Amino acid sequence: MPEPIKKRKPPVTPRTTSPRNSFSTRLFQGIIVPMSVLVLAAMLIFPGPIGNAITRMTSFDCRLFHANFAVSVAKAEETASPNRGGPVGSMEDCAGVTEDREKLKSLISFASNNSKGAVMDAYREVELAMIGTALRRSFPVVGPAGRVSGSAAMESLRHKDVLSASMVERFTALRTARESANNVTYPVDEAVGTRYVCAALVLAEELRHL
Repeated sequence: MPEPIKKRKPPVTPRTTSPRNSFSTRLFQGIIVPMSVLVLAAMLIFPGPIGNAITRMTSFDCRLFHANFAVSVAKAEETASPNRGGPVGSMEDCAGVTEDREKLKSLISFASNNSKGAVMDAYREVELAMIGTALRRSFPVVGPAGRVSGSAAMESLRHKDVLSASMVERFTALRTARESANNVTYPVDEAVGTRYVCAALVLAEELRHL
């Protein structure tokens, strides 16, 4: 009886690296790795100059943040109602807040310990006031991302001519300052943070009266 014919297995072809992967590997090995080694060696050999350069860059970035933040706060103040009285430094100076003085006192006290936190809380107050003003008129308060926001409420109120140009400018300036503070690790200056608190609460009070 003849033996059964055994089926031969097809030869296994070795995997080959695609030209793209091969190029990426050569690039990494030929350029990135040596550059990383050179940078580390330079930091070990010249720690002072490199450290000073990093410090100068960080210092410049910090000064730029404080300057931009102060400009935004000034914009929120310069278009405010006449009873604002200009920049403030204490609760007594913030004459524009006539109703919720306890909230003002609380946030100014908070600013003495955590100015950035006070800025976040003050913006939340004016944002809630903006949203509440829109909801009272049954205006949309949901933005393109599908979330309720003060910006969406502001756009609805602006299109319906409920907000004055001053209110739009001040809310925009407060939002810009808040976003810049939220995106950095630097602290907010206490005096400027106090001014922010006052400008935000003044606008929040005006919005509640619309």
